Amino acid sequence: MDALDALYEASGGYPYFVQAYGKAAWDAAPRSPIAAPDVKLAAPEAEAELAVGFFGSRYERATPAEREYLRAMAELTEGRDEPVGTAGIADHLSRKASSLSPARDSLLKKGLVFSAQRGQIAFTVPHFGRYLLTQP
Repeated sequence: MDALDALYEASGGYPYFVQAYGKAAWDAAPRSPIAAPDVKLAAPEAEAELAVGFFGSRYERATPAEREYLRAMAELTEGRDEPVGTAGIADHLSRKASSLSPARDSLLKKGLVFSAQRGQIAFTVPHFGRYLLTQP
């Protein structure tokens, strides 16, 4: 895999993440051109920057009920970037789906999640679920 493929895989193709991983790889590379191992070496630096400046600010905007909903999404997808059923979230939290509607609606309005299709919800940015699984 060349550096561009490695960068795309690490960033999930999300433009802001491409910049973060690209900058970290540029800083870490001993010479030009950047190679795939440089991207891998730089990934923890980029992830640390994103955890504070990108994911952290989004997480802080969420209320406790919204954080519970986001965390359930992350747990059900095991941090993968894929949609999850809203009924599954309710089951996971041992709650009625109707009681979770306010949190889900607020997360939609805040742009933290989107409705992938009827009955399905997903994170709006890659790796958010993975980030959430690292939070206490």
